[in-house]
Amino acid sequence: MPIAQLSAASGSALASLASHHQARGAPGDEPTSALDPRTTEEILSLITDLREQLKLAVLIITHDMNVVKRAHDAVSLLQEGRIVESGPLTEVIRTLDGPLSKALLDIPPHDPDDERGAVLVDVLASGSTADRPVVALTSQHFGVTIPIIAGSVEHLAGITFSHLRLRVPAGTDPEAVVAYLRDLGADAQLTPQPH
Repeated sequence: MPIAQLSAASGSALASLASHHQARGAPGDEPTSALDPRTTEEILSLITDLREQLKLAVLIITHDMNVVKRAHDAVSLLQEGRIVESGPLTEVIRTLDGPLSKALLDIPPHDPDDERGAVLVDVLASGSTADRPVVALTSQHFGVTIPIIAGSVEHLAGITFSHLRLRVPAGTDPEAVVAYLRDLGADAQLTPQPH
């Protein structure tokens, strides 16, 4: 995109990043805060392009999980001024228990009646495991249909991640379902029931 076509915010971001070229690093404190979606995408594309072209290390401080998904290779989660989780993005979100995994790969809103009185299992699969039909294989293994009641699929840093919530049919051992899903290479756990 020619510089003359950039919005004021995009131009400011470009100028800021370019000025840090000699230092080989560029900070960004909420670089997309209060921007419309189109301008946010422009800024993130610029940051990504400049990072790759100029071989810059870019530090972005943000509360926006979509910015984290789009523009980060490595992440750190701060709580009360302390780092509570840190590492390569694709590593820190591979388990269901991590706070970044919960924030970045959460189950989308769905009908709460689908969960009422049910035994539920959350499954997180990544890479080649996310490409496998783990629910179909598990259903086939137990001889029952295990319905997916909610889920999401994300492509982050070139890797596919899927987070699914399953309802375990009556008469099927939920612990055995969790163990089988783990044998298939997924992270799985019984879903805690709300109180």
